Amino acid sequence: MLALHGVPVIVDATANRRAYRDRARAAIPRFLEAYVRCPIAVCQARDPKGIYRRGAAGTARDVPGVSAPYEPPLTPEVVVDGERDDPVVAARRIVSALEKKGFLPRPGIGGERHEVEDDEAAPASAASYLKMSQQRRRPDMANGENRVISHIRTQMKSAHWLLEETISDVSDEMGRFALPGKALPIGAAYVHYVTGDDWTVHSLFKGAAPLMAGPWAGRTGVSEPPPEPGDDYAARFEAWSRRVRVDLPAFRTYAKAIYEATDAFLASLTDAELSREVDLSAMGMGKQTVGFILDNAMLGHAHCHCGEISAMKGIQGKKGYPF
Repeated sequence: MLALHGVPVIVDATANRRAYRDRARAAIPRFLEAYVRCPIAVCQARDPKGIYRRGAAGTARDVPGVSAPYEPPLTPEVVVDGERDDPVVAARRIVSALEKKGFLPRPGIGGERHEVEDDEAAPASAASYLKMSQQRRRPDMANGENRVISHIRTQMKSAHWLLEETISDVSDEMGRFALPGKALPIGAAYVHYVTGDDWTVHSLFKGAAPLMAGPWAGRTGVSEPPPEPGDDYAARFEAWSRRVRVDLPAFRTYAKAIYEATDAFLASLTDAELSREVDLSAMGMGKQTVGFILDNAMLGHAHCHCGEISAMKGIQGKKGYPF
């Protein structure tokens, strides 16, 4: 959120897999990766909380470099030697890289700009950051317009990424696994969410046929679509969730098309349109705003079912979320 508003953000995160960092790079317009390279022995010696010790003993899970893999960056903008570099020199190198990419100003004496060598770089003043905030603002957020929808787009992309990463190692057999009770099988939960997005964007918002009934008809990899709302919907939906079969690779291709269509639709919206009312009486919800539907029927829905899928993976002996 801060980055979307042009505020410089520094995140000290392990992010042990390249996929996580690649996702951040794709989502953040002005991104710089600083890799603090350090031998595992030095990390262990500097560990005041004993996390590495517990990881080696098996009492702490997913410790990068010990009980979980660490994938070093392939092309970071800055590399710092965590074992040998002086901290001040290392910090100056990072600031200098930020300045060279235009992410930070280069203030000089009397307001004049000057070039700074790596070992002489100094942080810019807070006043300089404020002065440049308008320059750092994303074009689609100029003059304060569409900040909310821009944030929703970013959140939606993150939700879709998380769902796809969570589902990525699910086999067809795992997707069909069903427990007694109400918990949805993984395949049914995944189909329910993605087809729901398709219907919401194309039918509810745009008044057209969903893609699964148009160009993707017969190509989604689903044996049968979810039931339509109406009488005995809960019972019909539960029966469908146990009966449906999903070709996961085919369905993931369809899901990608839905995510792209969703993002294109969001890109066409303005903040003012978020307050437009939509009639959901057929679903027993009366009239709701576009913003309410995006927050609950799409974003909240994605995270709810992603959590359900993660739990069902865990029951079957798999790691749930991808981190």
